[in-house]
Amino acid sequence: MSQTISTQRLRLRSPCPADAPFVQSAMENHEVNKWIKTAPWPYVPGSAESFINHMLSKIAAGKTYVWAITDKTTDEFLGLIEYGVKESHKASRGFWLKQEAWNKGYMQEATTATLEYIFTQTPITLVEAFNVQSNAGSRNVKLKNGFKFTENRHREPKPGKAQDAVCEYYHLTKADWLTLKQSQ
Repeated sequence: MSQTISTQRLRLRSPCPADAPFVQSAMENHEVNKWIKTAPWPYVPGSAESFINHMLSKIAAGKTYVWAITDKTTDEFLGLIEYGVKESHKASRGFWLKQEAWNKGYMQEATTATLEYIFTQTPITLVEAFNVQSNAGSRNVKLKNGFKFTENRHREPKPGKAQDAVCEYYHLTKADWLTLKQSQ
């Protein structure tokens, strides 16, 4: 299970079944959903419960580290951040926020805190992430956290998703993260 993490404005905790209505509401918003490769569109009723149950199963099996991003003061649900374990030392990071939480620095704050956990409390030494080319917000979070661009990959756009044909791939090593942390 993922450790609860507190930051200046956020409480990052394991997702729970009570989060389902908030996930459902966020994913029914096409402006949020279109950026998430694995989320179905349309996001039909019951999808959030299935998603959370799947996440909880992956947590129990040691296949992911995932946090619900909540407001530290109000406990308002804002989004999720996940590090899916690909190999013992490698994870793939994904994240999303409900639209009302965009452009407030929440994801930067959550990413900084969870990278600290991932690189100091787990055996993971490499984190990979990607975004479609038009998702500047996602790219900016990666770059601010020291991720390095590795390559562009072409993909077939899916109905209901961002229609970019190019995804940008990035990675961050534990060594690069430590160097960045020491320089701050």
